Amino acid sequence: MLKNKMDIFCWFDDSRSRLFASFRTNISMLEIKPELKDRIMTHDRSIVAARYVVRQKQVMIVCQAGDVSFWSLEGQKTKRFSEQHTGENFDTTCLGFDEFGEKFYTGGSDGKIRIWNYNGRILQTLDAGKGTAVEITQIEAIKRRIVAVGWSKHLTVFRDLQQVEGRPSAPTEWKGEKDKTEGHDDDIVCMAVTLFFPQLLASGSTDGEICIWNTSSELFVRRLDQRKRSPNDTQAKLQDNAADFAITMLRFLDKRMATSTNNNLAGANLLSCGGIGFVRFWNVHTGKLISEFQAHTDVSSVIMEIDMHNKYLGTGDVNGLVKLWDIEQYCLQSDSITVGKSLPPLLAEFTAHSDSITCIDFLEKDERMFILTSSSDCSVVLSDINGNPYGTFGQPNQWRLDMDLSKINEENLQANRNKDDNKSQEEYSKENDEESRSVLSQDIDNMSSVTDEEMLTRRSNVWESTSIGKLNTYIWMTMFNFIDVNTDSRLSYLEFRSWMLMIDATLAEHELLQIFNEMDRNGDGFIQYKEFRDYFGDDLLTSEVNVAQLTTLFNEINTDQSETITLDQLLAFFNRFSTMITKEEAQLFLGMVSDVGNENTITLKEFLKAMRE
Repeated sequence: MLKNKMDIFCWFDDSRSRLFASFRTNISMLEIKPELKDRIMTHDRSIVAARYVVRQKQVMIVCQAGDVSFWSLEGQKTKRFSEQHTGENFDTTCLGFDEFGEKFYTGGSDGKIRIWNYNGRILQTLDAGKGTAVEITQIEAIKRRIVAVGWSKHLTVFRDLQQVEGRPSAPTEWKGEKDKTEGHDDDIVCMAVTLFFPQLLASGSTDGEICIWNTSSELFVRRLDQRKRSPNDTQAKLQDNAADFAITMLRFLDKRMATSTNNNLAGANLLSCGGIGFVRFWNVHTGKLISEFQAHTDVSSVIMEIDMHNKYLGTGDVNGLVKLWDIEQYCLQSDSITVGKSLPPLLAEFTAHSDSITCIDFLEKDERMFILTSSSDCSVVLSDINGNPYGTFGQPNQWRLDMDLSKINEENLQANRNKDDNKSQEEYSKENDEESRSVLSQDIDNMSSVTDEEMLTRRSNVWESTSIGKLNTYIWMTMFNFIDVNTDSRLSYLEFRSWMLMIDATLAEHELLQIFNEMDRNGDGFIQYKEFRDYFGDDLLTSEVNVAQLTTLFNEINTDQSETITLDQLLAFFNRFSTMITKEEAQLFLGMVSDVGNENTITLKEFLKAMRE
């Protein structure tokens, strides 16, 4: 038996970007701050929730720091306030609303529920943790009661909310749990409440169990257990540990609940999602699992939301990917004894964020459906139902909702198809290859016959074909990769749009779409590296944003942080990226770009001049 055994434990909370580490009796927490460089952020901290408040006709956004902001649907901030005061240190963890649209609730890691009005005043504070710092994950208002979950296997209820404002209110027990024989065996982390009859509450726990309760009597009705399945089940084999069964969200299909009946032929009326990307459809009357499918692969968990008409399902994962599904006709009836495995129709998928999706919300305006997505990357994006982004809340310019982005995109794609009818993709690729091979030889052959002005125009092509010119190519690739957020070696419209607005925030949506489609020469809906380089040319390197990037590159090469790059530093930089050049080539480069012909050093001014010519 070993004495002085050292136990080290590390755990990364992906949704909050925090690393927890314990060593012996010590525990520490490290928080990963978001990159501020060239990113549009709605708040300074990770977004907890973004919801469209119908009564206020505004988007409400809450972040971990406790800041609450309100925005018009066109992206204009209307007001902002904070729940934290000097000396307070806790995270806001969830957002809830009252039944009448007059108040909202925020839950914190300090175990407190704060009741607000929409003027930013805290009306009452409820101590759900009874003096202990516990994490509240969801708050629901049910018939003049407030129910909270997140840290216990029991439902915590506040009933007496009519007392004098400012006085603390004590939590009480959920009546159906008094004998402790029914309910959950693990912590409850999520809930769903029906809007219509029958009046039910569903609660989900980290071990994968779902309990159905009557909200009037608070009595236990039924248990749904996704772990009860055949050992030959393929999905069961995928889920080989307890965490894979954890439930992150529950949603009732209220339109179906209002018309469903208590018979075995009834279809699905409750959705659950969670571990390893699964979404499940249940019938709460029979307790039967109707269907399940893996909405996202290679992820630890997903979140979801449905629209008010129960037509659309939105799912989001830890990588920032959002998928939209058509569930209007999915699992309406079930007369099979086996669990369905088919997927509902996938309408769209898009990556609007660079980090975990924390909240999805559907909203309807002028008979058009929109989708709000928030993320741990500190941003909230408004998109149409096909995933085309209107903008990020917090960007300098507002957007116009009267523009049908899907229609504009389709028209532009059709125009590109028509333009390319007389030129096949094979001919296009062949032309590009022949053009690339002939650039250097043509320039050399015609060198003696060109004017000084033509020489300056062609200099970049000749320069790029040399070993030393690879530095310029490296800069272009670095810039392209910077814009390519999801690293798929191509630029989507969202990536291109975000980057263009950093350069010129006054660009309108139709101008951005026009530029994007002009760059997308092959009409595949993405910008390839060559299309990006060919469209902009070296003029792009003169912008303020990219001068800063060139300066960063200069500092990267200049390892001793002096005022000049030396011959040895230049050689070391190239060789680090396996772009081997000789000492003579490096001296030639330094001599050409140095204003005084120095073959050993180059200043930042000379470097910028060389890269931008």
